[in-house]
Amino acid sequence: MGLAYVNPATWALALSLAILAGVWTFFAVRQGRHAAAVRGAGLVLLPFGLLLTGTLTLVLRILDAVSLWATRLVFSPSVWLGAALVVVALALIFGGRSLERRRGGKDVGRGGDAPDRELTAPKRGRAAAPATTGDPELDEIEAILRRRGIS
Repeated sequence: MGLAYVNPATWALALSLAILAGVWTFFAVRQGRHAAAVRGAGLVLLPFGLLLTGTLTLVLRILDAVSLWATRLVFSPSVWLGAALVVVALALIFGGRSLERRRGGKDVGRGGDAPDRELTAPKRGRAAAPATTGDPELDEIEAILRRRGIS
């Protein structure tokens, strides 16, 4: 990237952040908090490292994009209309699901062509003659499953 391509405004921002960190470091040294002073020295160098790697510009672009999105979200009537449409669509989708659950899975609007659950459900009466596998344990498990209606 190089120093020639860095925007002067980002240099000013990096310098301002470094000065703020330097003031904090100065007061930490005066109070005898050496661990805080070492962290402050790192904070003094961080804005320049971010500037020279281009990360500071990236962060500024991200913040600009987020603020533009938030402003558009708040002040645009078309965005509010879109949000209202999403809410109505989700209400219809979940409302249809709850109606289906309430009516036991039958869709009343389809008329007589909807298959009844009672007609399509497997009969739970006598099961067919059990097929033996030759292994008594597997035969016992299959018998238990058949008694409970699981095949």
